[in-house]
Amino acid sequence: MRKSFIFVNFLAVFCASAYGFSSSSYAQSLTSSLYQQGLTDGVTVLNGTDAASFYIRVPADTPIAGARLRLHMAISPGLLKPSVLQVFVNGQPRDQLSIGDVDESAAERTVTIPLSARDLAAHYLAVRVSPVFVTSANPCENANVGRGYVHVLADSGVSFDTALDGLKSARGFLDMLGGTVRVWAPTPGRDAAQFQAMLAVATYLQAQGRDVTWVDGAGAADIYIGRDEDFTALNLPPLKGGALRLLRGGPGVAPRLLLSASARNMLLLRPWTDLLAADSYAASTGLPGTARTIIPLGSLGVTDSPLPISSNAEWTLSLPVDAMRRQVSSSLHLNMIVPPSLPGNPLLLHVFQNGSLRAVKALPEAGGALTENVPLVESQAATAETLRVQVVRQTSLGECAAPLAPSYVQLLPSSFLQARGITTPSGTLDGFGRTLPDQAAVYLSDDAFRMPARWMSVLAGLANGLGLNPYLLSLRTGAAVPEDGQSFIWLRDDVPAGFSSPVRFDRGRICVAESNGRVILDAPPLPGIELAAIVRRGNQRGLWLKSGGDDAPFRPLGFSAVAADLAFMDAQGQVSALDTRTADAAATGPDGAAVSYPDYQSWLDRLNSVRLWLFGAAWLVVTVVFLSIMRRLYARRSSKHDS
Repeated sequence: MRKSFIFVNFLAVFCASAYGFSSSSYAQSLTSSLYQQGLTDGVTVLNGTDAASFYIRVPADTPIAGARLRLHMAISPGLLKPSVLQVFVNGQPRDQLSIGDVDESAAERTVTIPLSARDLAAHYLAVRVSPVFVTSANPCENANVGRGYVHVLADSGVSFDTALDGLKSARGFLDMLGGTVRVWAPTPGRDAAQFQAMLAVATYLQAQGRDVTWVDGAGAADIYIGRDEDFTALNLPPLKGGALRLLRGGPGVAPRLLLSASARNMLLLRPWTDLLAADSYAASTGLPGTARTIIPLGSLGVTDSPLPISSNAEWTLSLPVDAMRRQVSSSLHLNMIVPPSLPGNPLLLHVFQNGSLRAVKALPEAGGALTENVPLVESQAATAETLRVQVVRQTSLGECAAPLAPSYVQLLPSSFLQARGITTPSGTLDGFGRTLPDQAAVYLSDDAFRMPARWMSVLAGLANGLGLNPYLLSLRTGAAVPEDGQSFIWLRDDVPAGFSSPVRFDRGRICVAESNGRVILDAPPLPGIELAAIVRRGNQRGLWLKSGGDDAPFRPLGFSAVAADLAFMDAQGQVSALDTRTADAAATGPDGAAVSYPDYQSWLDRLNSVRLWLFGAAWLVVTVVFLSIMRRLYARRSSKHDS
């Protein structure tokens, strides 16, 4: 069945690419970009002897025409003419272009590679870029030869023409949405169910790097969220108890997706979206992910494929927020196969956690299969966590006198991350999301359910930034207040009763104070500035977001990376951050324990480890002194007796 489906899809794509469709069938050209797939910074290659691989999503279940791979790249200036860049698609060489003699005014290059039906047979396109940097005519006279960079920008991707009448599935429709998506929802809003349905759509689209335009009334849209009576009023077919239905387009008619405002659509959220191979579905629900103390690296993308290594090889791993909920990384257990090294020049293993170096180890010179256990510092547990494992080859004689033969290194999928639980909520913005429960309480103003579109941007940003499931959020309005011991998100104008905040608004002014009461800022209002702060009551913590104006908070950007308890933001992101904690000390870990480094020992620890030797030495000294005194006394008595 699978082979038949691929064959049919292959024929459809082949016909679209080779013969094309009538011009009336196509509405627009779209790009499935790196940004839409989470690679918001693109992909960078810094070493002229290594390669970078990435995947680009190909639209599913729909014929496309004119598919081409578009790579928009920034290239370092100063490279000589022999410098080249090789591009591989699905393991096959597809292009080689010169990147030498590029001045600063022409440092950006765009290459377009036509794609065949064979390239598009799978849901993903595997792309590998391999540069060769030449910066000196005689490399052995220049130790910095091969230094440069190629940055594949985030707007790179697969471009294609779409057929209005070719859509077959909901996932195909979602794949082909443009940069701005029109979403219809009834105004005013009705209840929490509609609010969560809108939030699920906004969260999904925002995670894809798309902008959302909310429409109502008789406005045309790409996605409609409502109930059967809403669809009937718009001359759309009712769902009749269903939760999702794709209306296929036709000549001059755009396809549309109908979503129920009263039934949950868990299939709409990643990773389940890839399963929407049909055009209609009933309601779907889901439970929170279970935090695991052992996380195999195979589940984070590590495969059995070895990496070529000339000078270094590395793996970058992003830890899923749901798997690390209320947990902190404790140690990294690495199973590897490495090549032998030159005598006195062992391979070096580097481990980075959120960009900070955690370990440097020399690997056995004999190479082969080995296991390394790397302790990780259990502090600064940010909501988003990345690990980078790097293996570096070295030669003390230099590459020209003793060149290293190319080889391979492999990180086995059986490697794993060890985690331990944390219970005390974080006192900093970057770690707060990790200590939130899956069913986090969100406190909104009274108008939230009546005017939901005003809140979608900020809440979708929170859901994506903190790794929260919009269907599991506990949305509360009215006079609801935080329960004792509960971590929460507060989106109201005033601090919750009984809680203290590092910032307060008094008589038209803004006041920022440290936790000991010392005022560090007293200023007039700051229009256009939004703040994010940690509010506290005893050991209880909450996240407070406040707008600088009458409108709802705009999308919160940057605060989740702040290792402090107060951040100011504008429409572009974080502006300033302050840590106002004094008495409760920023020098405590995520669970309230003091930060401890695995290899660190205080002088008291070292003294304690040799206490027996010190006691023995002291006893010996006392004994020697005692015997010396007794000997002198005996000598005096003997001399008196002789006289």
